[in-house]
Amino acid sequence: MEQQRLSLIWAAMLHDAGKLCCRAGLWEGHALSGEALLRQTGAPPAALEAVRYHHAASLREAGLPGDSPAYLLWAANRIAAGGGEDPEDGDPEAPLLSIFDRLNGEPQGMACPAGGTERLTYPAPAADCRRSPGWYRELWDRLVPSLAALPPGADSTAPLLELCETLFSDLPASTGREAMGDISLYDHSRMTAALACCIQDYCREKGVTDYRAFLFEGEASFRQEDAFLLCSCDFSGIQRFLYQVDSDGALRSLRARSFFLELLMEHQTDELLERCGLSRASLLYSGGGHCYLLLPNTGEARRQLAEWSRLLRRWLIRHFGAALYLGFGWLGCSANDLLNHPAEASPYSGLFRRLSEELGRGKLRRYSPEELALLNAMEAGARECRICGSAAANGEEDLCPWCAAFPRLAARLMDPDCAAVVTEKRPAAPFLALPGPAEGQDLYLSLCTQGEARAMGADCRRVYRKGPSREPFPRSVRIHLGDYAYSSLLEELTEEEGMARSGVLRMDVDGLGQAFIGGFRRKEAEDPAEGERYVTLTRYMAFSRQMSLFFKHHINEILRGEGEDPARVVVVYSGGDDVLLAGGWQDVIRSAQGIHRAFLRYTLCRLTISGGIALCPVRYPLYLSAQEAGALEEDAKELEGKNAVSLFQPGTNRYRWEVFEQQVAGEKLALLQRFFAEEADLGGSLLYQLLEHLREDSQRISIARYAYLLARLEPRSRDPEGQALYREFSRQMYQWILNPEDRRQLITAVYLMIYQRRSSKGGAASGI
Repeated sequence: MEQQRLSLIWAAMLHDAGKLCCRAGLWEGHALSGEALLRQTGAPPAALEAVRYHHAASLREAGLPGDSPAYLLWAANRIAAGGGEDPEDGDPEAPLLSIFDRLNGEPQGMACPAGGTERLTYPAPAADCRRSPGWYRELWDRLVPSLAALPPGADSTAPLLELCETLFSDLPASTGREAMGDISLYDHSRMTAALACCIQDYCREKGVTDYRAFLFEGEASFRQEDAFLLCSCDFSGIQRFLYQVDSDGALRSLRARSFFLELLMEHQTDELLERCGLSRASLLYSGGGHCYLLLPNTGEARRQLAEWSRLLRRWLIRHFGAALYLGFGWLGCSANDLLNHPAEASPYSGLFRRLSEELGRGKLRRYSPEELALLNAMEAGARECRICGSAAANGEEDLCPWCAAFPRLAARLMDPDCAAVVTEKRPAAPFLALPGPAEGQDLYLSLCTQGEARAMGADCRRVYRKGPSREPFPRSVRIHLGDYAYSSLLEELTEEEGMARSGVLRMDVDGLGQAFIGGFRRKEAEDPAEGERYVTLTRYMAFSRQMSLFFKHHINEILRGEGEDPARVVVVYSGGDDVLLAGGWQDVIRSAQGIHRAFLRYTLCRLTISGGIALCPVRYPLYLSAQEAGALEEDAKELEGKNAVSLFQPGTNRYRWEVFEQQVAGEKLALLQRFFAEEADLGGSLLYQLLEHLREDSQRISIARYAYLLARLEPRSRDPEGQALYREFSRQMYQWILNPEDRRQLITAVYLMIYQRRSSKGGAASGI
């Protein structure tokens, strides 16, 4: 990365860092304090100049030459800030408002407690989340030496972004404007860096050297030009690829495939950004097999996009045939489009709709004639892989290289915290191929520890870390992965009391696409400008990042539990807006409830999530269990209002979450558990008799027989507590059969009770 670009990224990421110093009461004027900070890091004069004069008033009076990068930073900062400029802070102790506070509704003044990105925190009233000057002073004291410790040169960009994410994610970008109160300083700075690099490249291609005239004095005209390229990448064939696993070690192999897809998306994104001379600041979002990038609308960027997508298609064909496909779509757009201006035209929503259409058109004509010929060229006499059906070139147990490699990789997934992208295969270490910079030039993904990664030489192209690092090291990128695993063996996860069953959960956020396009639109506003005020790319990037953090980072904490036994489950994949996990069936149900409750608190109930839970024999093929859970998930989403869960069979045991938790499990199942715990000699046959009556039509004879069965359960003992429990049990059970909805809920509760009590060893199990 050239020095000018590196200086611009540093200036953009740190242009508002002086706000920490000002809010701590140490300095007046964040631009001057930011300049002083960069001077301590040895930043070049151009970067110091850009930070000092990134506001219009100072820039107008500075008399800088027309080619000063200060004009680039000024233009990018105004677009990232929503079209205007931030004044100095109004209330320096004001907290960062939750990005969900004004999503799909009117704001309630809910803010983010200090906690950073490492631990899960929930929004609270703003008055309880204020930031003190001492808190800012501690951050400032951490920032100065941390910047000095970053690696030199181009290797500093990824650690710089990680440092800013760690320190700036809890800070509001501005406390002087309501419009910026829910955008963190990190999100604002990252968007500023992405925009500044795009503007720089766009100006270069147009031969513009007088930034003052083109950007500063001609701001209105520049904002109409399609200077930016919004790019979308999306995997096709994920489900089919994931579930191509052998019955032996299916869970391990499935996790390895999911891990590979996650790293493949990260790797291909980084390779594309490097080709374009950009940093990860230009990655707007990545998760769930999808990503968005902001690139400059230049001939070179379009050429690199076309060339990389071609190389990647051919690489995927060589390794996976037509099973995996990564589609690309890109669209030129202006600053006004990104700012959603003019409001009455609402160009922002139209931009993403057109981008989606462009991506869809590309998927309809996936392959060129040459690529189709490559798809049809199969090695003569090659046997088919017994798992995926491709050519088994290595002949190892009739497995192709990939189906043989995934189980080996899975065996190490529980331990190393790094994955290195290297140019040469590492001896005695499991590896997977990755697309390289040229056709036929593969790279390799190898698992390792941080210590091993630090010791790697020049053949190491990049290192992905799952966790934080005590100190930054070159070519190291921090990524978040939803990879919680109690055990990698399904048999170990299902060693619990009750029926020997595994559970598989699939969950998906309800209406996320609609929220992403119009969630911040105020439909009741009479003035279009006011109604579209909060619809900006920076805000949606911040929203996407918080969603990604929940599913790719915080979910691990939710499943580990706090002060409780960790869930006996394993995350197969989690990212974007959906989850697939497997484990002991009772733990799966508990985990689903925990994820649902946490998600609603995290998003202030502005978003909901639905799920399907399949309960299957332990030896049942995992891919079939996942398919059944997917059908149940779709069944849950058919309930009006969604926010639901479906179990056992579609259409029969579908409830809104609060109904399942409070009425099915908290009321009916709880009463069954109490009664059967008191009457330990009652056999499982009684539950089946109850179930038989409950499932019949509501005819008088059936109800009479049901009442007779309840009467026979009266305990012989004169124990007052036992008699009281029986009276409560018989009364409730009789009332519930008379009401169709209560009867349906009771049937589900009896099913769960049967699952809990029935086992090969006998005896009752603990409750849900």
